[in-house]
Amino acid sequence: MEKIPQAAFREAIANALIHRVWDIDSHIRVSMFDDRIEVVSPGGLPAGIT
Repeated sequence: MEKIPQAAFREAIANALIHRVWDIDSHIRVSMFDDRIEVVSPGGLPAGIT
């Protein structure tokens, strides 16, 4: 039985890679828990946007 749909996991990883800020010396973090997967990408909104 698939707990996390493969297409959703692939999309989350692709979004983390595409939308990260590449000039920050950091890594994408993937944390796996019993009830969820968290994907964290370094960076944030561009200057002046809240």
